[in-house]
Amino acid sequence: CLSVVECLLCTGVTFGLSALTIALKRDGQFAETCGGAEGATMLEGEGEEECVGQKLKFNAMFTAGTVSVPLSMMFWGRLIDLKGVKWVRLVSLSLFTVGCVLFAESDSKTFDAYVVSCVFLGSGGAGF
Repeated sequence: CLSVVECLLCTGVTFGLSALTIALKRDGQFAETCGGAEGATMLEGEGEEECVGQKLKFNAMFTAGTVSVPLSMMFWGRLIDLKGVKWVRLVSLSLFTVGCVLFAESDSKTFDAYVVSCVFLGSGGAGF
């Protein structure tokens, strides 16, 4: 029963990051990449402008989190054989918790740890 709850709440978190970008855009994360600075390209989309730099930052977050899931599964499988399920669940829960705290405390202007937090969320969530 606990494993089902863990899988529902933790395993696919990184795959929901594309929906989370809407809230992150609304909060102004990575908006500094859209200023009048050199290299800040604006695209006109469906009724609103999109910033290429901001979009690239969000894509880097999603890519890092998504790639970390299958890569970490190889290690979790081997560690289950060596250390056991309880040990792996504890370590993966610890990684997932670190990822949650990093993501909650991240800010693109002062403490940009979004990519690292997505890696922790993806690799920790895959251990369940």
